[in-house]
Formats: sequence, structure tokens, C-alpha cells
Amino acid sequence: MPIPDRRTRGEFLAWRDRLANKSKRQADYAFSVLARILSWAFDRRLVPLNPSEKSGRLYRANRCDKIWSDADEAALMHSAPEQLKLALILPLWTGQRQGDRLRLPWSAYDGSRIRLMQRKTGIRASIKVGVPLKQALDATKRQGPMILENSDGRPGHRTRFAAHGIRHVKRLALRA
Repeated sequence: MPIPDRRTRGEFLAWRDRLANKSKRQADYAFSVLARILSWAFDRRLVPLNPSEKSGRLYRANRCDKIWSDADEAALMHSAPEQLKLALILPLWTGQRQGDRLRLPWSAYDGSRIRLMQRKTGIRASIKVGVPLKQALDATKRQGPMILENSDGRPGHRTRFAAHGIRHVKRLALRA
């Protein structure tokens, strides 16, 4: 069936729906790749129309159950090891991406501000340090050049920090 045929759009959507039986998210991804190819071809006048245009998404994410309450945060701050507390406070008070936080050296902190260049955007940021973050940073023992380090004093790794935090949160949930 050539692309100018009006039934082509229906065939493409039927293909996406078949993929959605396994995973809506994967079906959306596969269809978006097809849509990008067709859009490229349409812009270069290689095809007369783009049958994937404005097709919408099947997968909808709802992460409202992932939002921590003040009680959740307080429980973690009460019982977590120092590295985990700092790993929680730093994003709350800086709003920086995980990768930028894990690469943040102590030299970026001058006692009142954190200065860094965001790796993704290349934008320089100067962040005023709030009282809770200042207290946590000033109380943290500096073992190496990076602010977020593991218990061995080595720079933090995203999967290890996440796994450690998840384990601790699950232990808290079991006690509740």
C-alpha cells in the first residue's frame, strides 16, 4: 500500500496498537521513530503526505504516588546515614540534575553559594545555599574532592546511590 493511499494511516495505527498489546510505552517509542522518518521524508518532498502526523500517545505516566510527604522526608532524614541525607538534601535545595550533583566538587561550594556548569545545557549556575543545605554541607566530613561520595570516600555513582536510597526507604516502609 503506497503512502498516498488514505488507508496507510489506519495501517500504521493498527501496527502501533498491536505493539501496545505488549507495552504502550514501547509502542509509542516505535511509532515516534516511524513518525520522525516520515516527517523527514515529507519535509524533503519524498512522500506526498505524512500519515503519522498528530497521532497522539497511548502511554500516560502518572507519578503522583512517587511524591514524598513531609513525614516520609522527615523519617528518612531521621534514620538515614549522612551520605544519604546529603544526597536527599542536595537536589531539594539546588534543583540540579543527578549527573551534575554527582560531579559536584567541594571546590564549587564557597560557604554561601554553589557554582557549577550544567553538563546538559552548558549554562553556568550560581545557587544560593539555604540553611538546611548549608548545615548539611558544613557538617559533612570531606574525604575526597566530590561532595557526594560513598562510604569509601570515592565519588558517588548514580546506580549505587539510587539502590542505597531505595533499600533504606523500603526498610522505613516495613517499619511503618
